[in-house]
Amino acid sequence: MWLMVVPVLLLLLGGITLDLWSAASVRARLAAVADDAAAAGATALDDAALRDGDPRLDPSRARERALRAVDAHHERTGIDDVQVTATDTRVGVSITGTAELHLLRMIGTQDIELTVTGHAAPDVRGRP
Repeated sequence: MWLMVVPVLLLLLGGITLDLWSAASVRARLAAVADDAAAAGATALDDAALRDGDPRLDPSRARERALRAVDAHHERTGIDDVQVTATDTRVGVSITGTAELHLLRMIGTQDIELTVTGHAAPDVRGRP
């Protein structure tokens, strides 16, 4: 009896592991896109404020740069939604995507929805 149960359990465990690693891979890819987009947005300094010695972001330009960075990223497949928040001190990029499941689909779960967030702030230390 146990000779029939153990292989089935091992197959099930292997399939679940495959699905979880697939989801982890998608999450890492989404996080890379969010971090890169936030870093791109953090380069949109307000030129007039910088000349006055007050380094801060231009929120509308920061948002635009972050969105363009998501569109241009080579890992952008599988992204369902992008939200960008920008203030004069930092940029936040929240990305939602889905990880397709394979074995867990047999028990009724189709996909896992993942949301990751990246934040960045301009670094102007030591710059004239």
